[in-house]
Amino acid sequence: MADTTQNEFLDFQSQSLDYLYGVMPVANDSLFIADLIGTAGVKNARFRIKDITITPPTLEYEYDDQLRASFPKKATINDTVTINWYEDAFDSIQKYHLALMSRAVDFGTGIWAVGHPPMIDMNVVKYAFVEGNESLESPFDSLPVPKQTGYCFMKGLQPISIGEIKYDSAGGGDIKTVTVTYKVVRIDYQNVTSAITEISEDDFWGSAKKLRLF
Repeated sequence: MADTTQNEFLDFQSQSLDYLYGVMPVANDSLFIADLIGTAGVKNARFRIKDITITPPTLEYEYDDQLRASFPKKATINDTVTINWYEDAFDSIQKYHLALMSRAVDFGTGIWAVGHPPMIDMNVVKYAFVEGNESLESPFDSLPVPKQTGYCFMKGLQPISIGEIKYDSAGGGDIKTVTVTYKVVRIDYQNVTSAITEISEDDFWGSAKKLRLF
């Protein structure tokens, strides 16, 4: 039997799927669920993500006149990640990250913490909605079913910016988002395919290829 934490996460995930499907069209990469793992006294948390921006490493080549070919000379690693979060009515995203930043420096006194500031790890599961109605009796009744299509693990996240704190009474009913920028130590990405028959000849990832971006 699943423990209490797992049951709470599954319940949170189910509610998130029901809520987001009501405001979003069926599309690829429709939902991201993030599980934040705190360290050094930082509490764990679970939030919904709108989108993530990760800049992969780049290579710089140098041309060799004698060999008449270009060879890799330098690799540039970008350790910055930007995440747009779906905020709730209690501004939980900004409060969580502001509390984390406050462990590095006391903004009231300007006193910096001794040693390395606390970091968080993050598991992000990517879902896409697929059509789940396979009934021949009611073929036109849509039944969206979430399917896990990817997984990303980010280690050693430290927020460096949490955007503006804004209160807007004329939001028009739109879902509020918060942009948080981090420094990160490590990123692992894994593509997920549920069945071998779903892998095309062009899918070089295979059934569950794991790649460390840096």
